[in-house]
Amino acid sequence: MGFFLRKAGKIPGDIEVEEASREPSTVEETLYKPGHFESTTVKDSSLLTPETDTSACRWINIVGLRDATTVEKLGHNFNMHPLTLEDMINTDHLPKFESSENQLFFTMKFPYYHRNTDFLELRHISLVLSGVNLLSFQEGNEDLLAPIRERIQKNQGRIRKRNTEYLLYALVDYIVDQYFFIMDMIRDDIEKTEDLLMDEPDKNHIQKIHQIKKRIVYLRKYLTSLTKAVSGMQSSEIQFSDPQVKIYIRDIYDHALHINEALVTSKDLQTTLLEMNMSNVNHSMNRVMKTLTVVATIFIPLTFVVGIYGMNFQYMPELTWQYGYPAVLSAMVVIAGVMLLWMRRKNWI
Repeated sequence: MGFFLRKAGKIPGDIEVEEASREPSTVEETLYKPGHFESTTVKDSSLLTPETDTSACRWINIVGLRDATTVEKLGHNFNMHPLTLEDMINTDHLPKFESSENQLFFTMKFPYYHRNTDFLELRHISLVLSGVNLLSFQEGNEDLLAPIRERIQKNQGRIRKRNTEYLLYALVDYIVDQYFFIMDMIRDDIEKTEDLLMDEPDKNHIQKIHQIKKRIVYLRKYLTSLTKAVSGMQSSEIQFSDPQVKIYIRDIYDHALHINEALVTSKDLQTTLLEMNMSNVNHSMNRVMKTLTVVATIFIPLTFVVGIYGMNFQYMPELTWQYGYPAVLSAMVVIAGVMLLWMRRKNWI
């Protein structure tokens, strides 16, 4: 069933997960301030309630979106709207930003590249900021935001000295920066494919070019929505308790624009590769047709002469030879086979 058919007719705010795909979530609570860091794994998520003490920052990280019960409990405890919970569970949702009087909601995609299989996967991540509490919901079984926790633990940068709003910025900035690695990877693929087109002009590299195109199209719709979401987060209507946060968010917006421009450039380069490949294929085909035309031109008059005379000569030794007919058939098969091998060696077939 297609994606749109799966979504059609669903109850708004429904976060039902298929029974076959249910997996327990991992919940980790991190408390920190300039001179303190504490991180614990939470066994019962229903015990987590909003923290109001502003002396420390609180980060609740949920890894795994297939545990609808955990998501519902946290959503109820932190007074999240059912439609917000639905957007968290819906891993096909485009990046978006929403704000209310008490909460900020940001959902986006984390580009996760599998080097062994050359597969690019966009993992769904949602962030909810409510006072000193920040909740992150991650798709999959791996904690993709672990480097930020290590940065907090080792007291690197400004993050231990700032509030939870800065933590929201740090998480979004870290995720957006991952796209720079992906864009470099796409650019490397384009350059390697361009070298192949120059070094091996006789081969058709359409499959490699099509793979690059699919990756660009896959990223394009999410990056466009991501830029709009970051733009909404830096809107002047949102009042952060730390005025410096808006300046940092503006930097994220610049990064998102840079990534979008790089993607547009990669799309243009991919189109150029496609044109180069078509030109090489046409050039190779023209050379093949030229060779075949020469061969056909040579044999046309010979065939004409043979057709007129019909090989009706009185003294032909093969006419009385017992194996003359099968020998001629065998010679015809050998000639055809040699021609096929020659054409295959020339990469014509």
